[in-house]
Amino acid sequence: MRHTDTSVQTPPKYARLAVGLWIAAGLFCLNVLEARAESAIRTKPATTAERAATADAQSTQLRVLMEKSGASAALDAVPENMKRGIDEALKKAPKRPDVEQLRRLYAVIDTAYAPEKTKAMFFQRLSEKIPPELGAKILVFLDSPLGRRIVEQEKRWQDPKVFAEIQANAAKLIAELGGNTTRLALYQSLDQALELTPNAVKSFISTAMAVNAALLSGQFEMQNRPTLAEIQKNLESQQFAIASAMSQTMLSSMAYAYRNLSEAELNAYLQFALSPEGKDFTRESSAILSQIMMECAYDAGKLAQPEQPPI
Repeated sequence: MRHTDTSVQTPPKYARLAVGLWIAAGLFCLNVLEARAESAIRTKPATTAERAATADAQSTQLRVLMEKSGASAALDAVPENMKRGIDEALKKAPKRPDVEQLRRLYAVIDTAYAPEKTKAMFFQRLSEKIPPELGAKILVFLDSPLGRRIVEQEKRWQDPKVFAEIQANAAKLIAELGGNTTRLALYQSLDQALELTPNAVKSFISTAMAVNAALLSGQFEMQNRPTLAEIQKNLESQQFAIASAMSQTMLSSMAYAYRNLSEAELNAYLQFALSPEGKDFTRESSAILSQIMMECAYDAGKLAQPEQPPI
């Protein structure tokens, strides 16, 4: 019988990774919405050279968008955040890996979640969703005072010290929100409109899958070692508890990051998210990120399997 219960950990450190990824994705959604809210650019039939130039321009714009939206920073931070999650999980693990096992484990994370790999995947899949004529329009919002303020705050969430500060003051931040029902409602509406909590839960599960698979690979004999599918099923059975904790993490993170935004600015942010295009794009971009994280989790699980001696 395979072991699928008590040794499967759900380290709380993954909350930082989940929040960073999904807030970055949410911001990118809103940037696109602002672009689509303006009039479309009319183009005449293009020559081969013009199409090539347009493709090059789109590529450049998408890379700038990934940088300015915070998506690149979020993906850059994944390996180190996962290693911190491993360190936290090991505090409760029944058997701590030796130095060499830990080195191999970190190497698996570095390979499976290599930023150049995940950013290339994100870029490729996102490029299929954004037509070239929207690129310049999207940058308008990113370069606006509000856009720059939001991005700067969200990039700071990738700093472990900042996230630790948010977590340490989470109860206070939530309590203060309770005294401002309008602001609390705005944060909750943003969370719901951008599907931040459910998507953060997906990110949490996929990263926890990878780490648990890697940790458990060295703790059980082959016949007792849980498969990735079994680990996934176990984690998904805990979705309600994970979602409850993640919802509070999202609220405290928004309360911290957006504390200097006015209610009018938050309302403007929310209106884009609630538009039909906003809902569609949120769903599309979130699906891309979910797919990438799950694919990387399976890559990590496969890489973590110890080599079998020749028969």
